[in-house]
Amino acid sequence: MRGIEIAKTYIADFVMFFVIFGLQKLFLYSPLKLFAYILLAFAIYSRIIKVLKTFSRQDLDFMMLLIPWWLQRLRVMISALFL
Repeated sequence: MRGIEIAKTYIADFVMFFVIFGLQKLFLYSPLKLFAYILLAFAIYSRIIKVLKTFSRQDLDFMMLLIPWWLQRLRVMISALFL
């Protein structure tokens, strides 16, 4: 069923892109606003991923194996964001 997870990821990508693109058209692009756009894109993407339940517990456990043990706070934050 990997096709469903990939489709959910594409949905999150498209929603994030069109929201950020629309905001840039509405407020015009500025290098000063770039940091805010990046943070907003991350927030939108992580919320949509969580709402669509794209990642299973096994997927996140695998991702946690890639993060060093001394970054425990990062592990907790990723788990909270995506589950």
